[in-house]
Amino acid sequence: EFNYIPRSGQIPDRAVFGVRIWEDDLDPEISKGATIYVDPAPLEQGDVGIFDVNGKIVLRQYQRDLDGTIHLASLRQKRKEEDFVFPQKENWDIRFYGKVILPKAKEK
Repeated sequence: EFNYIPRSGQIPDRAVFGVRIWEDDLDPEISKGATIYVDPAPLEQGDVGIFDVNGKIVLRQYQRDLDGTIHLASLRQKRKEEDFVFPQKENWDIRFYGKVILPKAKEK
């Protein structure tokens, strides 16, 4: 679940909108309550994206197998039961909103 935040202030140039996160699906990468920014660019392996899956908005890490199967995975072990797997040959109700611009790691 998230709240839509219009583009304003200091956000990354490629972001088209931001959202405030109300779940902990991607903790520790993205904490509950954090504001994230979204880029509509195509996903690459391992990217985190915002998806509508059968009417539920989720943030998940994207993977695509060689056979075309799509995996949308939570980074939290305790939420693995909420991962999604979409075999290529089946029709699924999935919509992709954009790729999450993850914060850069702090330099040591």
